[in-house]
Amino acid sequence: MFDHAVYDLIKNKGWKTQSFLVSGTFTAPVSGLYFINGCGGGAGGGMWASSPYSGGGGSGCFMVPVFLNKGDSVSVVIGAGGAGATGTTLAPGGTTSFGSYIKLEGGKGGLNGNQGGKVFLPSSDNSQYLGGGIFTGANGGRGSISPSNGRFNAGSSTSVYCGAGGHFGESVLNANAPNNSGAGGSSAASGIGYNGGSGYIEVLYQEERNMRYAIIKDNIVINTIEAESGYTAPDDLFAKATDTGNIGDTWDGLTFTKPEENNLFVTISMSGGDGRTDPIGVANDGVEALVVGIAIKDKDGIVIPLSGSWRITLRHEDGAVYEVLAVTITNGLASFSYTTTGRMGEVSINDSDLTETFPINGKTYSLKVAGASKFKVYRMVS
Repeated sequence: MFDHAVYDLIKNKGWKTQSFLVSGTFTAPVSGLYFINGCGGGAGGGMWASSPYSGGGGSGCFMVPVFLNKGDSVSVVIGAGGAGATGTTLAPGGTTSFGSYIKLEGGKGGLNGNQGGKVFLPSSDNSQYLGGGIFTGANGGRGSISPSNGRFNAGSSTSVYCGAGGHFGESVLNANAPNNSGAGGSSAASGIGYNGGSGYIEVLYQEERNMRYAIIKDNIVINTIEAESGYTAPDDLFAKATDTGNIGDTWDGLTFTKPEENNLFVTISMSGGDGRTDPIGVANDGVEALVVGIAIKDKDGIVIPLSGSWRITLRHEDGAVYEVLAVTITNGLASFSYTTTGRMGEVSINDSDLTETFPINGKTYSLKVAGASKFKVYRMVS
C-alpha cells in the first residue's frame, strides 16, 4: 500500500529523488536503501450510450523499499494510459515496473465501474486492487486508502462518470486524465470516452556520505581520514571503516584496542599555610607560606629519579591562570614554599597543564596528578 505519511516523512528528511515519466534505466548512485513508488497507466473511460459505462479504473499504486548496490542497473517501464473508448472496446492502462522489484498493473477499462490495477511484488502473492472506479458513475478511490474487499474504496458519486483516482486520487470529468497520474479517463453523456493517464516511477534515496576510516599499518592505527564508501588504502596500508578506532590503537582483525597508558604520577603534599585545613589554605598576605612537596612516582609508588626544571601552572576555580611557578626537580623530588597576594578562591594543579613527557627505557611517559592538588587562598587576616 502507498502510505502518504511515510512518503512525506521521507521527502521532508531531504532524500533525493529521480523520477521516470517515460521508460528508461535507473543506475544506483550509492549503495543502500531505496524507496520505489509509482503507478501503472490509468484505463480509458467508457463511451456513454445505452450501456452504463463508467470512468476508467485507476492504476495500482504502491511504495516498496529495496536495497541496491552502487552501480546496479534496473530497467524501468512506464505503463501508457488506456485510450478512451470509441465503441464497446475498453482499453486498460499499461503496466509499470521497476525491474523485478515491483510490477504495477494498469487500471481496467471503464465498463460498470471496473476495478483498478493490481500490484505484484516478487516475494509473495499479495497483489491487491489499488484504486479504481468501483461503481458506475463513481470517482476512483485515492491510491492510499485502506482496501475493502480487495479493492480501494470508491470516491464520491456526486460527479458522475469521473475517471478513477490514481496516485494522488485525481478524478477527472469530461477530460483526459493527466499524464503520469495513473488516473482513469472519464466517461461522459456526450458519448466520448477519455484517455487514462500514463504511469510513472519515482526513486528516493539518500546521498552518499563520506565515511570515517582508520588507516592501519602493521596492526597499528597510524591515521584517521574521511573518504567515500569503498575507499581502499594504498600500498601496504589497510583502511577500516570505523567510528571508534583512533591513532595508536591496535587492530587484531576484529576489534580496536586502546594502547596501555604509560603514566608517571605527580604526588603532591601540602602543609603549613595559615593553618586552615578545610581545604588547606594560605592567606593572600604574602607572608604565610604554603609548603608544597612533589614526588614523581611510577604506578607502583617508586620515585623515578628525574631531574630538571619544571613549570607548574596554578589555575583559579574559574579556569583562568592564577600563577606559573618555576620548580627545580632533583631525583624526582621537589619542595618549595609558596606565598601569594593574589585574589581569593580555590586554586588547583590540573592534569591538562602537565604536558611534559619523559622517555624511559624506550617508552614515553605522561604525567598525572595524584594526591592533594587544590588549596584555597583566603583573605588576609589583619
